[in-house]
Amino acid sequence: MLTRLPAALEAGTYGVSWILPLVLLIAARPRVRSLLPAFALGAGLMAFLVFDYLHDREDPAIRIQWTAPRVSQPALSALILASGLASVGAERRRRHSTASATASVAPLTPAP
Repeated sequence: MLTRLPAALEAGTYGVSWILPLVLLIAARPRVRSLLPAFALGAGLMAFLVFDYLHDREDPAIRIQWTAPRVSQPALSALILASGLASVGAERRRRHSTASATASVAPLTPAP
């Protein structure tokens, strides 16, 4: 079960659809508190899927292969939105810090 689910999540993209938003999140170094709703949605959905697949009476391998790519899409969408918001927030923080740094520097020559 634990090997079938990650393999089914790649959905023909070799995992790039999950790895790219994670890389963007790590690069942006966001404030985690603002992204908690997206993380909670993704973690909750994946936990439910594992719970649901573990309670199959038979081997869930075929069911995982058929359903995991589709039912995990809300978690992937939340991850993509979170990475987008994090990168926009990081850009705004960079602009704000450079604007405040240049505003606090005194001019080298006195004004006439």
